[in-house]
Amino acid sequence: MNLNDNPTIDEGTALLAHTKKQCKPTPLPKVQIGILLLFHFCEPITGHSISPYINQLVSELDITGGDERKVGYYAGLIQSLFYFTEAIMVMQWSRISDHVGRKPVLLIGLVGTSASVLLFGLSRTFWALVFSRCLCGLLNGNVGVMKSAMGELTNSSNRAQGFSLIPIVGAIGATLGPLVGGTFARPHERFPQVFGGKFWQDYPYFLPCLVTSSYVCVSIIVGLLFLKETVPKWIRDRGRSSLASGGVTPVDSSPVLSHDGPLPLRDVLVYPVIISISNYMALAFLSIMLSALLPLFFTMPIHIGGLGFKPSTIGAVYYGIIWGKYWCVPSSVLRSHRSAFRRAAHIS
Repeated sequence: MNLNDNPTIDEGTALLAHTKKQCKPTPLPKVQIGILLLFHFCEPITGHSISPYINQLVSELDITGGDERKVGYYAGLIQSLFYFTEAIMVMQWSRISDHVGRKPVLLIGLVGTSASVLLFGLSRTFWALVFSRCLCGLLNGNVGVMKSAMGELTNSSNRAQGFSLIPIVGAIGATLGPLVGGTFARPHERFPQVFGGKFWQDYPYFLPCLVTSSYVCVSIIVGLLFLKETVPKWIRDRGRSSLASGGVTPVDSSPVLSHDGPLPLRDVLVYPVIISISNYMALAFLSIMLSALLPLFFTMPIHIGGLGFKPSTIGAVYYGIIWGKYWCVPSSVLRSHRSAFRRAAHIS
């Protein structure tokens, strides 16, 4: 035997040869994740559907006292109050879901979204608009709870693949939302044969709210019938040692944590988490600011620097802009999705 064929063996050589174990990714629970993505689709499509007509609605309700230069302030205030109230309550709803389960909190959020959207379409005063948007934010903590449920439905081998679906669905909702809002706004003018009644003239922006709310109601029914709870009963009850017979146990749940209950917030806010949150805040600030400024620019009359578009035109143009923003380079999205999947598949 040729000694040159063998590697050098000395006191630093491991007794067992290191072999990298390839872990086959666990298949995603498609039905349960599909229902979560169905829930996630509700927020962008309802939130962005008001963008094409929110500024014209503020102008028509005489909130500004006839000064069209103040439309942006009041429309921005109405839109900002949703995110403000949601930011206040999202941690509370997430904490509640640790004790009562993800499913009831998700369904409460969808019911709140559906009801508040309908109230928004029926609002005829500034304070009614404020109340409807605040109600939507206060009752909607799904943005955090849904990601917790996604983490519990996946494990280390397929988690990257599961979470990469969330922004894709969000982008689709943000793309279709303005198109729905612009298409169905003021239906008595666009479809007088069907919506020529007095109700549609008094509430010209109720139809897009009804369309998006109907989708949310369908999602509620689907979730009520088919969504399974992802938090084991022994965690929800915190005093019982047996798992609930009807619950879905997380794929990679640890046997027992070192303490009973969720981690304190101060233990979660470590340096890498703070950096990630800061980056996400900066991106969200720029994205939401653009989402508010573009419809304002499209709506305002030409003599004050706008383009004077109608809601239907704004919906189509805004649809095209967002479509280009998210989908003009779909190959890069797919490459990112595949690379995340490959990285997860090589975890040993």
